[in-house]
Amino acid sequence: MNPAPDLLARLEEAIEARKKAGDERAYPQARALLGWFEDRKAVRDPIYDQIKMNEVERSVFRTPEFQRLRWVRQMDFAYTVYPAAEHSRFTHSLGVCQAAKSLFDTIADNVRRRSPSRGRQPDTSTRERPIAEPFRLFDRVLVGLAALLHDLSHPPFSHAFDARPDLLEHDNFETNPFLLRALFDNSSSELAQVLREWDPNFQLLLEAESHPLIDSALPAFPGVAALVFEILAVKATDDSGEGYYCLCPSAAPETLASEQLTQWAGSGWDRTPVALKRVHVKTSAFFRRLHCNIVANTISADLLDYIRRDTRVAGLPRDLDRHFYSYISSAEYRGRHRVVVELEDRQGHVRRDALSDLMNCMELRYIIHERIVLHRAVVAARAMAARLYPPVPDAASNQWAVVERMYGKWARPLSDAEVLGGRYPVTEVEAGGRGRVGR
Repeated sequence: MNPAPDLLARLEEAIEARKKAGDERAYPQARALLGWFEDRKAVRDPIYDQIKMNEVERSVFRTPEFQRLRWVRQMDFAYTVYPAAEHSRFTHSLGVCQAAKSLFDTIADNVRRRSPSRGRQPDTSTRERPIAEPFRLFDRVLVGLAALLHDLSHPPFSHAFDARPDLLEHDNFETNPFLLRALFDNSSSELAQVLREWDPNFQLLLEAESHPLIDSALPAFPGVAALVFEILAVKATDDSGEGYYCLCPSAAPETLASEQLTQWAGSGWDRTPVALKRVHVKTSAFFRRLHCNIVANTISADLLDYIRRDTRVAGLPRDLDRHFYSYISSAEYRGRHRVVVELEDRQGHVRRDALSDLMNCMELRYIIHERIVLHRAVVAARAMAARLYPPVPDAASNQWAVVERMYGKWARPLSDAEVLGGRYPVTEVEAGGRGRVGR
């Protein structure tokens, strides 16, 4: 799904207004600017038929940091019971990117439909009020990029080793520095280099979509990597609004503004192992909790992709009705912007079709866990693999040894087949064409 058809006209109008206001900056033509961020390329997919991508996502798609996910199974050892369940975090991430942009477009349409200008007065109670902020192309591209990279820090076999206390949680960025380094380390991460190259174009888009008078003093732009990282690092259910914690090289101060993260998180990695410390990062002026909700939450792009993809490869006959998207909107609840499901029509009557689809969505999630994730043979395979996986000595004090055990050397990440150190019988083909295991 592409942005609204009038977007080109709005960009042209915004750029022209800036020129009339005396802005001497050389903006590209609106059509060229739109060409970088519009979904113009497509790849085939069994769930969505086509996954459409913009130039930013295509450049990230080609990096070795993202390609590593080809060798990480989405459902760890489920293939021992369901032979077709061999899809990867790579295909899942592409699907979440598509689902996130579709969800963003649907929410934007529903919020506009609920606005007073469309004939419906907003709920003035303290419990729920429609969001008034605009849904810009800038926000849409940012959400799609965060969705594409949301599983980047998954180690081989995904959640199979979550119960190991000597290993790191993939999404706990207070203890796991993998994602931070992948996004910011320009010396060794091609992904970090690509994101840094896109910074000027993102800033141009942000300025072009801003009103020259109302937004004359835009906040400092922290960089694409920092904006993506804060979407992934701030938990969707966290109501504190105080930012987040992550690991940075030890030279960084105890507290950072988001604008400073690129400077401190992108330096000091040339020493191996580099000393790290926990720092507090304040979210930027561009942060929207709604973005976190769209990417990963109870009802989110992550959920909407994996319940459709995992049930299909496992041969489970049920599927999620695509019309379910049309019920999803956004509202303010307890002072925070949330993704919500509209269960009432304009007259206040319960929409039984929406309620049925919501229950079906939750039931499908339960079925996946009951029949696949917690299948006795899958649980047994997971437990045996965890025992075969060599322990990490002095895990608490030797953090980089844990990182290398989970992901491999930075220049050559591990695949599922290689993670067990050769004690798991695989062929050369299963090892991803990287040679036999146990060298």
